[in-house]
Amino acid sequence: MFGKGAILIVMSFTISFSIYQLKMSRAVFNSMDSFNQQYVDNELYHAKLSAMNVGVNRVWDENITSGSFNVNADDCSSMVSITPVGLDTVKLKVITRTNIFDEDNFAVNGALLEKRDSVIAFFKYRSPVSSFFWFTENEGNIHWVSGDTVWGPLHTNGLLKVSGSPVFNGKVTATLGITPLPTDPSNTASYLGGYEIGNSNVVTTDMSTIITAATNGNGAAAINTRSLYDREITLEFLDDGRVIRTVETDPPDTLALSVLAPTGALYSTETVHVKGDFNGELSVYTSQNIYIEGNLAYADDPMVNPHSDDMLGLIAGQNVIVADNADTQGDVTVQASIMAMSGSFMAENYNTRAVNGSLRLLGSIYQQDRGAIGTFDWGTNNRLSGFQKNYRFDDRLSSAAPPYYPFVRNLQLIAWWE
Repeated sequence: MFGKGAILIVMSFTISFSIYQLKMSRAVFNSMDSFNQQYVDNELYHAKLSAMNVGVNRVWDENITSGSFNVNADDCSSMVSITPVGLDTVKLKVITRTNIFDEDNFAVNGALLEKRDSVIAFFKYRSPVSSFFWFTENEGNIHWVSGDTVWGPLHTNGLLKVSGSPVFNGKVTATLGITPLPTDPSNTASYLGGYEIGNSNVVTTDMSTIITAATNGNGAAAINTRSLYDREITLEFLDDGRVIRTVETDPPDTLALSVLAPTGALYSTETVHVKGDFNGELSVYTSQNIYIEGNLAYADDPMVNPHSDDMLGLIAGQNVIVADNADTQGDVTVQASIMAMSGSFMAENYNTRAVNGSLRLLGSIYQQDRGAIGTFDWGTNNRLSGFQKNYRFDDRLSSAAPPYYPFVRNLQLIAWWE
Protein backbone atom coordinates (compact mmCIF):
# COMPACT_ATOMS: atom_id res chain seq x y z
CA MET A 1 0.00 0.00 0.00
CA PHE A 2 2.84 2.28 0.88
CA GLY A 3 4.52 1.57 -2.44
CA LYS A 4 1.40 2.40 -4.47
CA GLY A 5 0.88 5.58 -2.43
CA ALA A 6 4.44 6.67 -3.04
CA ILE A 7 4.03 6.11 -6.76
CA LEU A 8 0.84 8.23 -6.78
CA ILE A 9 2.57 11.01 -4.85
CA VAL A 10 5.52 11.00 -7.24
CA MET A 11 3.20 11.02 -10.27
CA SER A 12 1.20 13.91 -8.78
CA PHE A 13 4.35 15.96 -8.27
CA THR A 14 5.54 15.11 -11.79
CA ILE A 15 2.25 16.18 -13.36
CA SER A 16 2.13 19.35 -11.25
CA PHE A 17 5.66 20.36 -12.17
CA SER A 18 5.01 19.54 -15.84
CA ILE A 19 1.95 21.79 -15.86
CA TYR A 20 3.92 24.52 -14.07
CA GLN A 21 6.78 24.17 -16.56
CA LEU A 22 4.32 24.40 -19.45
CA LYS A 23 2.78 27.57 -18.00
CA MET A 24 6.23 29.02 -17.44
CA SER A 25 7.18 28.24 -21.03
CA ARG A 26 4.03 29.95 -22.27
CA ALA A 27 4.74 32.94 -20.03
CA VAL A 28 8.26 33.14 -21.42
CA PHE A 29 7.00 32.98 -24.99
CA ASN A 30 4.30 35.57 -24.26
CA SER A 31 6.88 37.78 -22.60
CA MET A 32 9.16 37.46 -25.61
CA ASP A 33 6.27 38.28 -27.95
CA SER A 34 5.38 41.30 -25.81
CA PHE A 35 9.01 42.44 -25.77
CA ASN A 36 9.32 42.04 -29.53
CA GLN A 37 6.06 43.92 -30.05
CA GLN A 38 7.21 46.75 -27.79
CA TYR A 39 10.56 46.86 -29.57
CA VAL A 40 8.90 47.17 -32.98
CA ASP A 41 6.49 49.83 -31.69
CA ASN A 42 9.40 51.83 -30.27
CA GLU A 43 11.31 51.56 -33.56
CA LEU A 44 8.25 52.82 -35.45
CA TYR A 45 7.69 55.66 -32.98
CA HIS A 46 11.26 56.96 -33.08
CA ALA A 47 11.51 56.57 -36.85
CA LYS A 48 8.27 58.53 -37.18
CA LEU A 49 9.58 61.40 -35.04
CA SER A 50 12.91 61.39 -36.89
CA ALA A 51 11.09 61.74 -40.20
CA MET A 52 8.95 64.58 -38.80
CA ASN A 53 12.12 66.33 -37.65
CA VAL A 54 13.58 66.04 -41.16
CA GLY A 55 10.36 67.49 -42.58
CA VAL A 56 10.37 70.44 -40.20
CA ASN A 57 13.98 71.19 -41.11
CA ARG A 58 13.09 71.12 -44.81
CA VAL A 59 10.40 73.72 -44.14
CA TRP A 60 12.65 75.94 -42.03
CA ASP A 61 16.08 75.62 -43.66
CA GLU A 62 15.08 75.09 -47.29
CA ASN A 63 11.79 77.07 -47.35
CA ILE A 64 9.95 74.03 -48.75
CA THR A 65 6.18 74.37 -48.36
CA SER A 66 5.00 71.64 -50.74
CA GLY A 67 6.24 68.19 -51.70
CA SER A 68 6.94 64.68 -50.43
CA PHE A 69 9.95 62.46 -49.80
CA ASN A 70 11.04 59.24 -48.06
CA VAL A 71 13.16 58.84 -44.95
CA ASN A 72 14.67 55.45 -44.05
CA ALA A 73 15.81 54.76 -40.49
CA ASP A 74 15.91 51.81 -38.06
CA ASP A 75 14.59 49.31 -40.64
CA CYS A 76 11.58 51.60 -41.11
CA SER A 77 10.49 53.59 -44.16
CA SER A 78 8.67 56.91 -43.67
CA MET A 79 6.73 58.89 -46.26
CA VAL A 80 6.75 62.62 -45.42
CA SER A 81 4.28 64.92 -47.19
CA ILE A 82 4.28 68.73 -46.88
CA THR A 83 1.14 70.62 -47.87
CA PRO A 84 0.60 74.40 -47.74
CA VAL A 85 -2.33 75.64 -45.67
CA GLY A 86 -2.98 79.32 -46.31
CA LEU A 87 -0.14 81.82 -46.71
CA ASP A 88 2.00 81.00 -43.69
CA THR A 89 1.15 77.49 -42.45
CA VAL A 90 2.08 73.98 -43.59
CA LYS A 91 0.69 70.55 -42.82
CA LEU A 92 3.25 67.78 -42.30
CA LYS A 93 2.07 64.17 -42.44
CA VAL A 94 4.34 61.21 -41.71
CA ILE A 95 3.41 57.56 -42.32
CA THR A 96 6.05 55.11 -41.10
CA ARG A 97 6.07 51.41 -42.05
CA THR A 98 8.08 48.30 -41.24
CA ASN A 99 7.62 44.56 -41.93
CA ILE A 100 7.83 41.80 -39.32
CA PHE A 101 7.47 38.04 -39.38
CA ASP A 102 4.19 36.89 -37.87
CA GLU A 103 3.65 33.13 -37.96
CA ASP A 104 -0.15 33.28 -38.23
CA ASN A 105 -0.12 35.98 -40.91
CA PHE A 106 2.56 34.18 -42.89
CA ALA A 107 0.59 30.92 -42.76
CA VAL A 108 -2.49 32.65 -44.19
CA ASN A 109 -0.99 35.22 -46.59
CA GLY A 110 2.48 33.91 -47.25
CA ALA A 111 3.93 37.37 -46.57
CA LEU A 112 5.42 39.49 -43.81
CA LEU A 113 3.07 41.55 -41.65
CA GLU A 114 3.18 45.32 -42.22
CA LYS A 115 3.12 47.54 -39.13
CA ARG A 116 2.64 51.29 -39.37
CA ASP A 117 2.46 54.46 -37.30
CA SER A 118 1.65 58.04 -38.27
CA VAL A 119 1.70 61.64 -37.08
CA ILE A 120 0.17 64.85 -38.44
CA ALA A 121 1.34 68.33 -37.44
CA PHE A 122 0.58 71.90 -38.46
CA PHE A 123 3.38 74.46 -38.30
CA LYS A 124 3.25 78.21 -38.80
CA TYR A 125 6.58 79.16 -40.36
CA ARG A 126 6.17 82.93 -40.57
CA SER A 127 4.07 85.58 -38.87
CA PRO A 128 3.32 89.22 -39.64
CA VAL A 129 5.75 91.45 -37.76
CA SER A 130 2.67 93.04 -36.22
CA SER A 131 2.02 89.84 -34.25
CA PHE A 132 4.81 91.05 -31.95
CA PHE A 133 3.71 94.09 -30.03
CA TRP A 134 7.29 95.30 -29.64
CA PHE A 135 10.24 94.17 -31.76
CA THR A 136 13.67 95.79 -31.94
CA GLU A 137 16.96 94.69 -33.44
CA ASN A 138 18.89 96.86 -30.97
CA GLU A 139 17.66 98.47 -27.74
CA GLY A 140 20.66 100.83 -27.58
CA ASN A 141 21.13 102.57 -24.24
CA ILE A 142 17.42 103.24 -23.68
CA HIS A 143 15.80 101.76 -20.58
CA TRP A 144 12.34 100.62 -19.62
CA VAL A 145 11.64 102.66 -16.49
CA SER A 146 9.12 103.04 -13.67
CA GLY A 147 5.75 104.08 -15.04
CA ASP A 148 6.21 102.26 -18.35
CA THR A 149 3.41 99.76 -18.94
CA VAL A 150 3.43 97.34 -21.87
CA TRP A 151 0.73 94.92 -23.00
CA GLY A 152 1.52 92.23 -25.54
CA PRO A 153 4.56 90.13 -26.60
CA LEU A 154 7.87 92.02 -26.53
CA HIS A 155 11.04 90.89 -28.33
CA THR A 156 14.50 92.29 -28.98
CA ASN A 157 17.37 90.71 -30.85
CA GLY A 158 19.57 92.83 -28.60
CA LEU A 159 19.94 93.46 -24.86
CA LEU A 160 16.89 94.63 -22.88
CA LYS A 161 17.71 97.30 -20.27
CA VAL A 162 15.53 97.92 -17.21
CA SER A 163 15.60 100.67 -14.58
CA GLY A 164 13.04 100.93 -11.81
CA SER A 165 9.75 99.05 -11.97
CA PRO A 166 8.22 98.89 -15.47
CA VAL A 167 5.37 96.43 -15.97
CA PHE A 168 5.43 93.89 -18.84
CA ASN A 169 2.03 92.25 -19.18
CA GLY A 170 3.04 90.01 -22.10
CA LYS A 171 5.93 87.60 -22.57
CA VAL A 172 9.39 89.20 -22.86
CA THR A 173 12.05 87.59 -25.07
CA ALA A 174 15.59 88.94 -25.54
CA THR A 175 18.35 87.41 -27.64
CA LEU A 176 21.29 88.93 -25.76
CA GLY A 177 19.65 88.99 -22.34
CA ILE A 178 18.01 91.31 -19.81
CA THR A 179 19.99 93.66 -17.56
CA PRO A 180 19.85 93.57 -14.64
CA LEU A 181 18.87 89.92 -14.77
CA PRO A 182 15.26 89.34 -13.67
CA THR A 183 16.66 87.25 -10.81
CA ASP A 184 18.74 90.20 -9.58
CA PRO A 185 17.13 91.95 -6.58
CA SER A 186 17.87 95.32 -8.23
CA ASN A 187 15.53 94.41 -11.10
CA THR A 188 12.08 95.29 -9.75
CA ALA A 189 10.26 95.05 -13.07
CA SER A 190 7.13 92.91 -13.30
CA TYR A 191 7.26 90.14 -15.94
CA LEU A 192 3.63 89.07 -15.77
CA GLY A 193 3.82 87.06 -19.00
CA GLY A 194 7.19 85.50 -18.20
CA TYR A 195 10.50 85.96 -19.97
CA GLU A 196 12.93 83.98 -22.14
CA ILE A 197 16.53 84.70 -23.09
CA GLY A 198 18.49 83.53 -26.14
CA ASN A 199 15.99 83.15 -29.00
CA SER A 200 16.33 85.20 -32.20
CA ASN A 201 13.89 86.18 -34.98
CA VAL A 202 14.56 87.39 -38.53
CA VAL A 203 12.41 90.09 -40.19
CA THR A 204 12.17 90.24 -43.98
CA THR A 205 13.39 93.40 -45.70
CA ASP A 206 11.77 92.51 -49.03
CA MET A 207 9.08 95.12 -49.68
CA SER A 208 8.26 94.00 -53.23
CA THR A 209 4.80 92.71 -52.27
CA ILE A 210 3.49 96.04 -51.01
CA ILE A 211 5.19 97.98 -53.83
CA THR A 212 3.57 95.68 -56.40
CA ALA A 213 0.17 96.07 -54.73
CA ALA A 214 0.49 99.88 -54.76
CA THR A 215 1.59 99.81 -58.40
CA ASN A 216 -1.39 97.67 -59.35
CA GLY A 217 -3.70 100.00 -57.44
CA ASN A 218 -2.28 103.04 -59.21
CA GLY A 219 -3.03 101.52 -62.60
CA ALA A 220 -2.66 104.00 -65.45
CA ALA A 221 -3.13 107.03 -63.19
CA ALA A 222 -0.41 109.67 -63.12
CA ILE A 223 2.07 109.44 -60.28
CA ASN A 224 1.14 111.56 -57.20
CA THR A 225 -2.57 111.17 -57.94
CA ARG A 226 -3.41 107.77 -56.48
CA SER A 227 -1.23 105.05 -54.89
CA LEU A 228 2.31 106.04 -56.02
CA TYR A 229 4.17 109.19 -54.93
CA ASP A 230 7.55 110.79 -55.45
CA ARG A 231 6.63 114.05 -53.69
CA GLU A 232 6.08 114.76 -49.98
CA ILE A 233 2.48 114.18 -48.94
CA THR A 234 0.21 114.75 -45.94
CA LEU A 235 -2.74 112.46 -45.29
CA GLU A 236 -5.43 113.57 -42.83
CA PHE A 237 -7.87 110.71 -42.35
CA LEU A 238 -11.57 111.36 -41.78
CA ASP A 239 -13.85 109.02 -39.83
CA ASP A 240 -16.19 108.56 -42.83
CA GLY A 241 -13.50 106.81 -44.88
CA ARG A 242 -12.29 109.84 -46.79
CA VAL A 243 -8.81 111.39 -46.81
CA ILE A 244 -7.68 115.01 -47.08
CA ARG A 245 -4.55 114.75 -49.21
CA THR A 246 -1.94 117.47 -49.62
CA VAL A 247 0.90 116.96 -52.10
CA GLU A 248 3.73 119.33 -51.07
CA THR A 249 2.46 122.90 -51.63
CA ASP A 250 -0.43 121.94 -53.93
CA PRO A 251 -3.95 122.76 -52.70
CA PRO A 252 -5.44 119.90 -50.65
CA ASP A 253 -8.12 117.65 -52.07
CA THR A 254 -10.49 115.16 -50.46
CA LEU A 255 -11.11 111.68 -51.81
CA ALA A 256 -12.30 108.28 -50.65
CA LEU A 257 -9.70 105.90 -49.27
CA SER A 258 -10.94 103.32 -51.81
CA VAL A 259 -9.97 105.74 -54.60
CA LEU A 260 -6.64 106.72 -53.05
CA ALA A 261 -5.52 103.13 -52.49
CA PRO A 262 -7.82 100.61 -54.22
CA THR A 263 -5.64 97.64 -53.25
CA GLY A 264 -5.02 98.81 -49.68
CA ALA A 265 -1.41 99.84 -50.36
CA LEU A 266 0.29 103.22 -50.86
CA TYR A 267 3.97 103.63 -51.78
CA SER A 268 6.11 106.78 -51.69
CA THR A 269 9.77 107.62 -52.13
CA GLU A 270 9.42 110.81 -50.08
CA THR A 271 8.34 111.86 -46.57
CA VAL A 272 4.76 111.08 -45.52
CA HIS A 273 2.78 112.93 -42.79
CA VAL A 274 -0.32 111.38 -41.19
CA LYS A 275 -3.00 112.19 -38.61
CA GLY A 276 -6.75 111.94 -38.08
CA ASP A 277 -9.47 109.31 -37.57
CA PHE A 278 -8.81 106.34 -39.81
CA ASN A 279 -11.62 104.26 -41.34
CA GLY A 280 -10.67 101.30 -43.53
CA GLU A 281 -7.65 99.10 -44.25
CA LEU A 282 -4.36 100.50 -45.54
CA SER A 283 -0.61 100.03 -45.41
CA VAL A 284 1.54 103.09 -46.16
CA TYR A 285 5.15 102.40 -47.15
CA THR A 286 7.80 105.02 -47.82
CA SER A 287 11.53 104.58 -48.22
CA GLN A 288 11.92 107.78 -46.17
CA ASN A 289 10.36 109.01 -42.86
CA ILE A 290 6.77 109.02 -41.64
CA TYR A 291 5.68 111.84 -39.30
CA ILE A 292 2.67 111.47 -37.01
CA GLU A 293 1.40 115.05 -36.80
CA GLY A 294 -1.33 114.60 -34.19
CA ASN A 295 -3.77 112.05 -32.81
CA LEU A 296 -4.09 109.07 -35.13
CA ALA A 297 -7.00 106.87 -34.07
CA TYR A 298 -9.33 104.29 -35.56
CA ALA A 299 -12.84 105.51 -36.32
CA ASP A 300 -14.13 102.30 -34.73
CA ASP A 301 -11.99 101.98 -31.60
CA PRO A 302 -10.89 98.35 -31.02
CA MET A 303 -10.76 99.06 -27.29
CA VAL A 304 -14.53 99.61 -27.45
CA ASN A 305 -15.37 97.21 -30.29
CA PRO A 306 -12.96 94.24 -30.52
CA HIS A 307 -14.50 93.40 -33.92
CA SER A 308 -13.46 96.72 -35.49
CA ASP A 309 -12.21 96.20 -39.05
CA ASP A 310 -10.11 99.38 -39.19
CA MET A 311 -6.45 98.44 -39.72
CA LEU A 312 -3.55 100.80 -40.53
CA GLY A 313 0.10 99.97 -41.16
CA LEU A 314 2.82 102.66 -41.22
CA ILE A 315 6.06 101.32 -42.72
CA ALA A 316 9.04 103.66 -43.06
CA GLY A 317 12.34 102.75 -44.64
CA GLN A 318 13.90 105.11 -42.10
CA ASN A 319 12.05 106.49 -39.04
CA VAL A 320 8.50 106.87 -37.75
CA ILE A 321 8.43 110.12 -35.78
CA VAL A 322 5.89 111.72 -33.44
CA ALA A 323 6.18 115.36 -34.52
CA ASP A 324 6.86 118.24 -32.11
CA ASN A 325 4.02 120.67 -32.80
CA ALA A 326 1.04 122.29 -31.09
CA ASP A 327 -1.07 119.14 -31.53
CA THR A 328 1.39 116.84 -29.75
CA GLN A 329 2.13 118.63 -26.47
CA GLY A 330 -0.27 116.73 -24.21
CA ASP A 331 -1.45 113.13 -24.43
CA VAL A 332 -1.13 111.72 -27.94
CA THR A 333 -3.07 108.71 -29.25
CA VAL A 334 -1.58 106.50 -31.96
CA GLN A 335 -3.50 103.46 -33.20
CA ALA A 336 -1.54 101.66 -35.92
CA SER A 337 1.06 99.00 -36.66
CA ILE A 338 4.40 100.77 -36.98
CA MET A 339 7.64 99.71 -38.68
CA ALA A 340 10.89 101.71 -38.84
CA MET A 341 12.90 99.41 -41.10
CA SER A 342 16.37 100.91 -40.73
CA GLY A 343 15.65 103.56 -38.12
CA SER A 344 13.55 104.17 -35.02
CA PHE A 345 10.12 104.95 -33.67
CA MET A 346 10.81 108.18 -31.81
CA ALA A 347 9.58 111.58 -30.67
CA GLU A 348 10.93 114.60 -32.50
CA ASN A 349 13.22 116.67 -30.25
CA TYR A 350 12.75 114.04 -27.53
CA ASN A 351 15.50 115.52 -25.32
CA THR A 352 14.56 119.21 -25.67
CA ARG A 353 10.78 119.23 -25.93
CA ALA A 354 8.65 119.92 -22.85
CA VAL A 355 7.47 117.22 -20.48
CA ASN A 356 4.44 115.99 -22.41
CA GLY A 357 1.65 113.63 -21.43
CA SER A 358 1.35 109.94 -22.26
CA LEU A 359 1.97 108.46 -25.66
CA ARG A 360 -1.01 106.10 -25.81
CA LEU A 361 -0.20 103.60 -28.51
CA LEU A 362 -2.47 100.74 -29.53
CA GLY A 363 -1.02 98.44 -32.15
CA SER A 364 2.52 97.16 -32.65
CA ILE A 365 6.04 98.57 -33.11
CA TYR A 366 9.06 97.30 -35.04
CA GLN A 367 12.27 99.32 -35.20
CA GLN A 368 15.87 98.64 -36.13
CA ASP A 369 17.21 100.74 -33.26
CA ARG A 370 15.02 101.61 -30.33
CA GLY A 371 14.18 105.29 -30.45
CA ALA A 372 13.62 107.65 -27.54
CA ILE A 373 10.38 109.48 -26.81
CA GLY A 374 11.73 111.35 -23.77
CA THR A 375 14.44 111.51 -21.12
CA PHE A 376 14.47 110.72 -17.40
CA ASP A 377 16.56 111.36 -14.31
CA TRP A 378 18.72 108.32 -13.51
CA GLY A 379 18.53 108.99 -9.81
CA THR A 380 14.78 109.47 -9.40
CA ASN A 381 13.44 107.88 -12.63
CA ASN A 382 11.41 111.08 -13.11
CA ARG A 383 10.88 112.36 -16.64
CA LEU A 384 12.82 115.40 -17.81
CA SER A 385 11.33 115.71 -21.31
CA GLY A 386 8.99 114.02 -23.75
CA PHE A 387 6.35 111.37 -23.23
CA GLN A 388 5.46 108.66 -20.76
CA LYS A 389 4.87 105.34 -22.51
CA ASN A 390 1.45 103.73 -22.38
CA TYR A 391 1.73 101.00 -24.96
CA ARG A 392 -0.88 98.33 -25.55
CA PHE A 393 -0.99 95.49 -28.04
CA ASP A 394 -3.97 95.43 -30.40
CA ASP A 395 -5.23 91.91 -29.69
CA ARG A 396 -6.66 91.67 -33.21
CA LEU A 397 -3.07 91.51 -34.49
CA SER A 398 -2.72 88.01 -33.06
CA SER A 399 -4.76 86.75 -36.01
CA ALA A 400 -4.86 89.65 -38.51
CA ALA A 401 -2.52 92.26 -39.97
CA PRO A 402 -2.60 95.40 -42.13
CA PRO A 403 -2.54 94.66 -45.88
CA TYR A 404 0.74 93.26 -47.27
CA TYR A 405 2.50 93.67 -43.93
CA PRO A 406 6.08 92.27 -43.76
CA PHE A 407 6.74 88.94 -42.07
CA VAL A 408 9.09 87.62 -39.43
CA ARG A 409 10.39 84.07 -39.80
CA ASN A 410 9.60 81.98 -36.75
CA LEU A 411 8.41 78.40 -36.40
CA GLN A 412 5.35 77.70 -34.26
CA LEU A 413 3.65 74.36 -33.64
CA ILE A 414 -0.08 74.88 -34.10
CA ALA A 415 -1.43 71.32 -33.75
CA TRP A 416 -0.15 67.74 -33.34
CA TRP A 417 -1.97 64.40 -33.73
CA GLU A 418 -0.57 60.87 -33.36
